[in-house]
Amino acid sequence: MLTYAVIEINSTFIEMRIYEKRDSSYRVLEKITEDINIFKEMREKNEISLEKMRKMCDILKKMNNLSRDYGVLDKKIIFSDFFKNISNFPMIVDQIKLKVNIPVEDIDLNEKTYLSIKKVIYSEKDIFSKKDSRLFFNMKSFSSSVYLFYKGELSINENINLGVEKLYSILEENNIHSKKAFDFICDYMESYVEFVRKGIGRKVIKKLILEGELEEKVMKILFSKKPLESITLADLKDKLKYIQEHSYNEIALKYGCTLSMAKLMVISLCLIISFCDYFEIQEIKFLNFNIKDICALEKFYPELKKKFDDTLWKITLDSVIELGERFDFDKEHSEFVKDIGLKLLENLKKYHSLGKEEYRYFVVAAYLHDIGKVIDFKEHSEHSAYILENTTIF
Repeated sequence: MLTYAVIEINSTFIEMRIYEKRDSSYRVLEKITEDINIFKEMREKNEISLEKMRKMCDILKKMNNLSRDYGVLDKKIIFSDFFKNISNFPMIVDQIKLKVNIPVEDIDLNEKTYLSIKKVIYSEKDIFSKKDSRLFFNMKSFSSSVYLFYKGELSINENINLGVEKLYSILEENNIHSKKAFDFICDYMESYVEFVRKGIGRKVIKKLILEGELEEKVMKILFSKKPLESITLADLKDKLKYIQEHSYNEIALKYGCTLSMAKLMVISLCLIISFCDYFEIQEIKFLNFNIKDICALEKFYPELKKKFDDTLWKITLDSVIELGERFDFDKEHSEFVKDIGLKLLENLKKYHSLGKEEYRYFVVAAYLHDIGKVIDFKEHSEHSAYILENTTIF
């Protein structure tokens, strides 16, 4: 029996799922979730205290012991992008290694984003359909991801500097209660998404697809008796009306959750509804599929991982060309540079050890090496490099 465990460490919870391989899929043998609120400290000190680290390690020890009972030898830890902003993150990794004895080398805090997009690819089989336009929205810690697939191509790929935990901090600092949260978030959000609206232009969006782990967790608390895939925008608006009539403490008591989670629930509802209102979207859909499930599928079925990687490369190329067009690049010249460069690399193969990854870097560089000319011709290489360093495409 092949088993595998994936542990997700977030700002408000730690969750482990244990998987067993099946003929063409998997079975979840065990799921355990523990609440842990660490972002209040981080907001105040930009680091996590030793006390919270100890609590985190105690939870991980219990999960590690449980996984052994199921005969799990291989485990994976995922950290949310929340940890990118924590100054003593290397210390957290060291504590886990020393006290829990779970290997967490080669931490890539961008992996959560890659897994999120893979979840979209897997769940939305017709993502490249030329019939429908769909906007994907993933609320994260201090930012949110927005992807627009239009006529079979990715036409928008942006990170908005607006996430639930950032809004949590702002609401706390301004002492904004649940009744005023929606109006405040509507006003606050507008300046952050205006450039997305410019990118959308006259395109009609048929559906908003919400695919983040936080949205999933929040909705399962708010609609405990309703399947995630059947929740509508009208359901969210009805729930918001109720929430606006009660305090955060009353909401926490009604739903049997922590005060922090009650606030996150309010913020999530307000953000989703205000986002839909702003872009005049009438239909929503929640992807009822967990990022940890994607990790299990990739572990059990390497051929699926390759398929995901190939699709991600297609999406990256779409994004690269869209970025070039935004900066008025010469596509014909860029493709000439790309083609002749790839021929040179192939002809010189016996003199270098470059692989697929390096070839892809070259393709991206060939497409975007001249985009800085839109700012200044003489120093265009420096401007091109600056734009590339600050893009969120990769």
